[in-house]
Amino acid sequence: MVANNKLHYTKAGDKRRTVFYSCGTFTASGHSVCSWHTIDENRLKLLVANEIRRQAEKLQIDKEAVIAKIANYDKNRLEGLRQEIEHTSRHLQELTERSAKLYEDKVCGALDRKAFVLLMRQNEQERSRNSERLQSLKADLAALEQSAAAAKQWAAGISKYLNLQDIDRAIIDELIDHIEIGERTKIDGKLVQDIKVVYRFVGSVE
Repeated sequence: MVANNKLHYTKAGDKRRTVFYSCGTFTASGHSVCSWHTIDENRLKLLVANEIRRQAEKLQIDKEAVIAKIANYDKNRLEGLRQEIEHTSRHLQELTERSAKLYEDKVCGALDRKAFVLLMRQNEQERSRNSERLQSLKADLAALEQSAAAAKQWAAGISKYLNLQDIDRAIIDELIDHIEIGERTKIDGKLVQDIKVVYRFVGSVE
């Protein structure tokens, strides 16, 4: 959206300048790319302040549940991943030790060459599968922990504004990545316009 100034006169005849935002894509490329939609700055500030306050109120009621929903995780899943990582790591160590034992058995003559090759191949295949599984589990855990950390960081910022009445540039820079302004449409005789606040760290929050 692009900021524009609009000059108008009050009923008393006073000159007043207001700010509104219009679609920059429409301004640059016209109807073939986007539609003409605008929003008044004061209305936008009010809507965004209300949205931030609404999220802060939800955190006051049940902070842990809000964070879990945003991060898409639960403690049981997190603990389950950690336990499976520990189990898979132990099994990989056992497979490594098994390889060493097979070499010992071959050297001392307890295994002939054909049996040694077969058992080593089976052991290496199992080790490869478990190694890939371990990397996948670690990646899942890292993503989950990163998502949780981002949600907690978002919550820490939002929680400060439980009684927010007005919004300024500093608050926007702290909390918001961008704001999506939809086109105004008429539903049941009323003008409706979608406004989506996309937060830093977590994106859009219901």
